[in-house]
Amino acid sequence: MSNHPAHQPNPRAATRRAILLMAGASLFTAGCGNIIGPEKSLQLYVMAPALPPAVQAPAMAGAFHPSPGQLAVAVPLAPASLDTERIALNPTPLTMDYFANASWPDRLPLLVQSLLLQGFESDGRAEAARDTAGLRADYQLQTEIRAFQARYGAPDSAPGIEIRIAASLVSMPQAMIVGRHEWSEQAQAESNALPAIITAFDKAMAAMLADISGWTGSTLQSLPPPDIIPEQKES
Repeated sequence: MSNHPAHQPNPRAATRRAILLMAGASLFTAGCGNIIGPEKSLQLYVMAPALPPAVQAPAMAGAFHPSPGQLAVAVPLAPASLDTERIALNPTPLTMDYFANASWPDRLPLLVQSLLLQGFESDGRAEAARDTAGLRADYQLQTEIRAFQARYGAPDSAPGIEIRIAASLVSMPQAMIVGRHEWSEQAQAESNALPAIITAFDKAMAAMLADISGWTGSTLQSLPPPDIIPEQKES
């Protein structure tokens, strides 16, 4: 039998352990609530730039002729800050953020690719299709989205919209650049409400589509038929 006295628990230590256990349980419960609880839903906003009606063949007679060859429209490149469904904004010239609880229906590059195809269909000078595996195209349009955001001059003011896109027209299969250009379009929102901001995006994008489809159509018409474009020499 031991002569040592029995160990008596320290009341203060027990109290501290109880407090820590309660705090840990509270944090775990809060964490689970954030994981399994309902998230606040995002409002989806759809771009619908106004385009002229698609040009019909009889109306094109004497004006211009569709370019020879097939045009493949590649998915645009974009920096990581714009390669997202979120709607971007610049609260200051040196910072970027996104509108809360608002989103495009898809990643911005995919939306721009679809809008470019609509622009070519409306313009009528280029037979354009989405660049997919198996498409035998004579030309490829490669684009890069360099700006696509709302810019604020002051907090809570109506922002301006800036869209900037660069394009390269590439002959295939030579992979030779036959044209390159960059455009910038701006539009002013009437208020700091998201519907008004999306309307300004539509206005700037309509002008951008007219720029790109017009330039591409004119460039293609100025080129020789695809089968006689010389091969690019290796240096």
